[in-house]
Amino acid sequence: MSRAWHFRSLTLDPILRAAVIGLLVLGTVMVSSASISLADSAMGEPHYFLVRHFGAIVIGCFGAALVLATPTHLSLRRN
Repeated sequence: MSRAWHFRSLTLDPILRAAVIGLLVLGTVMVSSASISLADSAMGEPHYFLVRHFGAIVIGCFGAALVLATPTHLSLRRN
C-alpha cells in the first residue's frame, strides 16, 4: 500500500482572513506615509521602504503558504 499525498481543501475563517488583509493594508499605508520623505532625502528614492515592505510581505506570504501546506502529522512527528 503506497502512501499518496492527499491534499485537503483549505478553508480559512473569513473574519481572520479579513483581519490579516486589513492589517497588511494598514501597515503598508503606515510604512508608506511615515517613510516617504525620509527615503527621498536619505536614499534618493521615495518608495524605497515601501518596496522593501512589499518584499517582506511576499516572503511572509510564501512562508505562511508553506506552513499551511505542511500536513499536521509531519510537524508533530517525533524522532
